[in-house]
Amino acid sequence: MGFALILPFMVAAVGLDEPGSHGKDSSVWSGPALFGWILVVGLLPFAYEAVQLALWGQTLGKRIMSLRVLAESGEPLRPAQAVGRAAVNNLLYLFGCGVGTLMAYLWAIWDQPLHQALHDRLTATVVVDDREFETGDGGLTGTMVIDRERRPGV
Repeated sequence: MGFALILPFMVAAVGLDEPGSHGKDSSVWSGPALFGWILVVGLLPFAYEAVQLALWGQTLGKRIMSLRVLAESGEPLRPAQAVGRAAVNNLLYLFGCGVGTLMAYLWAIWDQPLHQALHDRLTATVVVDDREFETGDGGLTGTMVIDRERRPGV
């Protein structure tokens, strides 16, 4: 999500090669532009996810969809887990472009019993449906019990 929001601003700031230049001579995609591209594609989405997961256990998109990331034990994420999950999810997948990244997300389809994506497996986290654990005042019911026979929220 962060990438989709930032990409148009990056292209507007850096620009594109002139038509017909075919990258010859002084290409705009060298030095600072390449560094900016890596920053946009990897580091900003990493920071976006790591900070929000560490503080609230949810990104903005997860909050809208009523999803929450928890430790496999059912407790809220520790900051180190949030940073680790964001690192695998954003930085590691950046270098595994294409099929590897797609497979990491599709892993959740056949993973049993918790339907975890590869980044959830590596960081011992699970995504749950927040609506099943809300109290009447909008809070959560403390530590959630993750049942390995039945995934919470499904």
